[in-house]
This record gives sequence, structure tokens and C-alpha cells, in this order.
Amino acid sequence: MSGEFSLDIKKMAYGGDGLGFHERLAVFVPMAVPGDKIGAQWLLKKQDHARATALRVIEPSSYREAPRCPIFGPSVSGSGCGGCQWQMMKYPYQLEAKRDILIESLGRIGRFKTSKINVEPCRGMDEPWHFRNKVQYPLARDANGQLRLGYYERGSHRIEDMDSCPVQLEMFDQILPKIKGLLSGSRYSIYDEKTCQGLWRHVCLRGSARTGELLIVLVARENVGAEFAVPLVNLGLGGLKGIVVNVNPAKTNVIYGSQSTAIWGKPFYHEKILDRTFRISAASFFQTNTVQAEQMVEDILTSVPKRLSTVVDAFSGVGLFALFLAQRSKKVVAIEENPGSRDDAIVNAKLNGIKGIDWICAKTEKAIKHIGSQLDLVVLDPPRQGVAPSALGALIGRPPKQLIYVSCDPVTLARDLRILVDGAFEVVRVAPFDLFPHTYHLETVVYLKHRRST
Repeated sequence: MSGEFSLDIKKMAYGGDGLGFHERLAVFVPMAVPGDKIGAQWLLKKQDHARATALRVIEPSSYREAPRCPIFGPSVSGSGCGGCQWQMMKYPYQLEAKRDILIESLGRIGRFKTSKINVEPCRGMDEPWHFRNKVQYPLARDANGQLRLGYYERGSHRIEDMDSCPVQLEMFDQILPKIKGLLSGSRYSIYDEKTCQGLWRHVCLRGSARTGELLIVLVARENVGAEFAVPLVNLGLGGLKGIVVNVNPAKTNVIYGSQSTAIWGKPFYHEKILDRTFRISAASFFQTNTVQAEQMVEDILTSVPKRLSTVVDAFSGVGLFALFLAQRSKKVVAIEENPGSRDDAIVNAKLNGIKGIDWICAKTEKAIKHIGSQLDLVVLDPPRQGVAPSALGALIGRPPKQLIYVSCDPVTLARDLRILVDGAFEVVRVAPFDLFPHTYHLETVVYLKHRRST
């Protein structure tokens, strides 16, 4: 499979690669842009698809631009940081490509006639930089004993060392070099994933540009005492709300273990969405893009009735949607299986003076079967794997008047929508939002209604 061949890139594929065709064979190429003519080399060749690397760009696409990040990759064939996939592509075209990927998933996986579905343009950011409010960096020492902190290189477990990142909050850029400098000292034992020895595994930062609060979460192989907080506090990090140590002794790629302890300050920080304040603990889920999360909330509020009777918010997290829908509803039932997130949500309701929400700590597929009928609205905001078939079946058996499905994965979204539409619902509109600029990921809000509802 050696030697260079010419390839024209036609479109972007889910997963972030450019897609071209060589003698009718689909060829996936990382960091290639539609409109590029590249000199490619085979990496993998099968009967139905192939993978290749770009040796050079023969004719660059009009959608191509220089990446802002210096470690993204000096060229289309560079290894570089794996945190982003699309910095080499102009942002307006990223939004078009994401919408195209969504439409293709709905057609290929969901078997929808896409010409009959209202898929709106993907709503992007005015300034698609410095938006990420949560980062998780693995740690390692290189052969010379130097600390490496950053994201993994593309397709490897080698850490691309970094001091700043153009997609994370600017406050993190000011903090990260100080933490890195502290941990670089030889007295700090850094975890080695080959030997499974060493103490410190990850540095995680969570914060808000709106409140100025910062939470540091350090993942360690075993417990540490509160004395470790002293040198971190002495760094003089602005807005520091708390320092949490999460213990993960397992031989695993999973970042967090089950035990978290605040060794200084509070185990949470606060975020603002519209007129609501949210407490967010170390292990609680919250959208990583505050600006775009707010856009989604506003879209939902403008799309549902002003007066509702009973609403269910499933996979409710810290109450992002429940706290806003409660102002329009006689009753909201919020379902969340993570006890920490549920506890945050209860506190958030009190912080904002909101009543009328019943909080259920359980898996959605178990809890939703026991919620009565006559529901006005159900909101689903599942993780990447989508909604369990039993939960979808329960909704089809006792359908609400309206259903909103918030998805971070177009593949599982298309799968679940097909089940819902075959059962009891019809799609009203599909609204994609870009919460993850410079990656292939997108968030989608789908509005459905029960076919018998007016």
C-alpha cells in the first residue's frame, strides 16, 4: 500500500475526517477539507472503505485556513494535539459540515426522508474561542523526567505538552502554567500508565467566566492529605473556590474514581445561565459551553407553551432545563441517576427560589415507567449512548403532548428518533447548536409532538 495517490476530498464525515473516493472506494483522511486535492498514502484498505494520510496538499480548499493553535499540527499530515479536529477549516463552513453530517445521519441511520424534515442551520458562536468551561488533562513524565500536561496526540496515548489552549477559558490559560510549574517538581510523583505506579493522574479545571469562580480537581491514585492544598493556594489563583482530590486506583482509561474530597474550600463552583445561578460540583455534568447552553435554553423557552401542567425533565443533571421550565409549569418531575448532580439540582432550586419540582434519583428507564399519564412535555437530555429502548417504549405507551430530545450524538439521535416516530410522534423541527467549535461534535435539539395532539 505504499506510494502516493491523488485524492479529491468531497465532504466531512462523522468522526472528523475528510472523505474522498478512489476508484469508488470511500477513503477517510484526517485533517483534510472538502475542496482539497491531496497527495495521499494508504493506511488501511478494506473492501468497503479505506483510511489514508495526507502527505501534502496539492490544491488547498477555499474552506481551509491556518489553525490558531500552534500544536494543532504544522501541516495536514502533522500529528499534533487531539483535542480539536477542525481548526484547519473556516468556522462558517464547520457549521455547514455539522448540519450536513446531522442530515446524513437522519437519512442513513434513521431512514428519514430528509427533504421532509426541517433541519435548521447550525447555530454557531459569534466568537468561537475560549469557551470551554471544563478541561481534563492527563499527566506523564517523559524519558528525561520532564512533566507533560495536555491532551493526547491524535491516535495515540502520548501527551502533547501545552501551556495554553485557544478553546479553553482564558482564566485557565493564566492558571495552567502555574499548576504545571508546581507539579513539575521532582517531589511530585506522576502516574505512569504502563507501570500503574505514581500518584497524580489528571489535572481538571472547571470554572465560569461569568462568576469568575474556579474549581480545581486533581485525580490521584490514592488519597492525599489537606497539606497538599497549601502550595496550590499559595500560587494565588484568582477566583479559586475549592480544591478537590478524586481518587482513582483502577487500571483504566476512565478519568474519575468514585471518591472525591475537598481538601481546601468548597467542592463546587457557580455558573450563571440567564437569570439563574447553578452550583456545579466536581463530578456533576454541565454543558461545557456556557454561551451556547444559554442559547439552547432560550430556544426551548420560546418553543414551548407559556403554561404547562406536568413536565418531566429526564437526565436532568443539575437542573439546567427544570429550573427554567418550573416557572411555566404546575409541576416538574426531574429524573437524574447521579446523586451528586441531583443534590446540586436541589440546592440550585433553593438558590433561585424555585418550588414545584419533584426530584427523583434513578435511571430514566426505571423512573419514567412509574410517572403518570397526561404529561404536557417531556425533555430528554441523555448521554452520548442515547435513551434506553425501555424508556422510549414507555413514552410511546403513554405519550406526552410534546417531546424535546437534546442530543450530543447524531447517530444515536437518528436511531432513537426512528423508534419514537414509528411509535407515536412526529418531528416538528430540528435545531442544531455548535457547543464544540473546531471539533466534529454538535448538540441537537429536536422538537416532536404526539400525532394525536393539536
